[in-house]
Parts: sequence; C-alpha cells; structure tokens
Amino acid sequence: MLSQVIAAASGAERPAAGARLRLQLLREAEAILVQRAFPVIPLYFYVTSGLISPRVEGFYAWLEEPGGGRRPNLQGLHPLRGLRIR
Repeated sequence: MLSQVIAAASGAERPAAGARLRLQLLREAEAILVQRAFPVIPLYFYVTSGLISPRVEGFYAWLEEPGGGRRPNLQGLHPLRGLRIR
C-alpha cells in the first residue's frame, strides 16, 4: 500500500491513498492488541477542580446549544474576556 501512496501522482489521489494506508495500519495494530489480549489501562487522567464565587459571571460549566439544549463544558474552555465580577 505504501507503493500506492508513492505512485499516486495527482493531488486528490495521494491523500486518499495515505488515508487508506493509515486505516490499514490501524487495523493491523488493533488486531495485534486484541490477539495478544494485552490489557490497556490508562494511568493518568487530567483532572481540574476549582471553586468559583457566585459573584463571578461569564464562567460557564454548561454550554448552551443553538437548539436550546445544554451540554457540559468538557474541555473547560473559559475565555477571560467574558468573565466579570458583580
């Protein structure tokens, strides 16, 4: 498959061939992982905690969606320009 990526001359063919190669390599890696029954255990999680005063406005733990729904702000993105104190 690598030869197909190298042989792809046009601009549109080369990224598509590269994507196929990446997918094939991921399939092979997953097969090796599953066949050997190798346990995968995450050793570290990013955790943040903080207390925010009720007087602080513009700090959103929940994001408002255009349809009126709400979802948690999982990435913890809080632009400073929107923060203010009552």
